[in-house]
Amino acid sequence: MKDPSKLYTKYRLVWEEVPYEPGELKVVALDANNKPLKEEIIRTAGKPARIILKTDREKVSYAENELAFVTVIVVDDKGVVCPGASNKITLSVTGAGKIRAADNGDATSVESFADPVRSAFNGKCMAIIQSTASKGEMKVVAQSPGLIKAEATIQIK
Repeated sequence: MKDPSKLYTKYRLVWEEVPYEPGELKVVALDANNKPLKEEIIRTAGKPARIILKTDREKVSYAENELAFVTVIVVDDKGVVCPGASNKITLSVTGAGKIRAADNGDATSVESFADPVRSAFNGKCMAIIQSTASKGEMKVVAQSPGLIKAEATIQIK
């Protein structure tokens, strides 16, 4: 790679061609004085190993039948998102909630939004969960053959 101090020009961004190799890629944004402003590291994913869930909220209201959005992510054994993963994910909810829809962002998919089984697209899909008319909690479970399943709990107030 070229000396970073010689990359800055009158433009705000300079692209350097980097050949693909599995491993780690570190990107550093520099200011006009070649001082680092931001760094980001991207790692090559291994084989899909488990599922993780990220909820957009920890609590919902039962009185309004409020929705929660749960992102389902297929990761390798180190927690790196597997961008090529297309595993079939089975979604379920127990407790005071139900699945309203599932999607994966793939415009070419013909899978039903109402089906609790959804293929991951670029390693991700989403479940839209709704509280029912009672307080308590709802537990979301995502599982797929060969992957460690994931669970998330959302409180209903």
